[in-house]
Amino acid sequence: MVLGNGIGVPFSKNAVSAGTSYLLDNLSAAPDVIMSPSKIFSSTYETAAIIRLRRTSDDAEANFTGAEVAAGADLTWVGSQTSFVRYVYDQSGNSKDLDQSIAGIQGQYTDASGNRIAMSDGNAAPQQIVDRGMKLPALGFTGSDGAAVFRFNGGTDTDWQLLIDEDTNSIYLAAALNRSSAAPSFGVGGAPVIKINGTTLSPYNKGTFNANVTGADVTVRITDINWSAKPDWNTEIMYLTLIGNPKMSSVALYNSEPSSADLDLIVNAFEAT
Repeated sequence: MVLGNGIGVPFSKNAVSAGTSYLLDNLSAAPDVIMSPSKIFSSTYETAAIIRLRRTSDDAEANFTGAEVAAGADLTWVGSQTSFVRYVYDQSGNSKDLDQSIAGIQGQYTDASGNRIAMSDGNAAPQQIVDRGMKLPALGFTGSDGAAVFRFNGGTDTDWQLLIDEDTNSIYLAAALNRSSAAPSFGVGGAPVIKINGTTLSPYNKGTFNANVTGADVTVRITDINWSAKPDWNTEIMYLTLIGNPKMSSVALYNSEPSSADLDLIVNAFEAT
């Protein structure tokens, strides 16, 4: 299997080539948060941890660098058993790591045979638990024109809703599968522009969202997010929750509006094999 390095230039599972150009080298403005369990977006993360895993046999935890994941050291350590995600580390340098300390609601990383749960393109994509799952710390975002890019795999479930909302003073950023009673996407977050696999949704409600999603792998690109829509959003944790238990590959978040060219590069990186 060949994994993408972050801009689509492949690297071998067994090595990371010296001098490789990574996504963050090519952006005019870096995201405030960017992470993936299997992609390197900065040369720093060839030798710094991109993920921390917990294996079920002894509840031991271990960090793995981008190069180690590429070489399969994570799978060697896990062995033939299930494992779960403790952290996916933020590669922006801002330490906004995706984490979950409660074992029962951590995203699943390998199946019972020790195989990575993956997107159809082969990139690792932890299975998310239903309802509360992996979470981000308080982002401190206050911009009125932010952006987000997500890469999901819903398998045979292709009906999605993406929304930001609060529950018990926490933010929920959720992709919901076959959810009949959910409110319109970003109903309290202004009027963002949402693209699913390159198709712009208008209006941005659940019915239209569903109609535009086809295929197993889904890229969601959102601009004009008003992070100031609710006062608590910049001080409370964010749960990145995917209702219906699909898989999540990569995440990027901007407080303020990035260039369209930067967003295009991020989408290409997230979709690279």
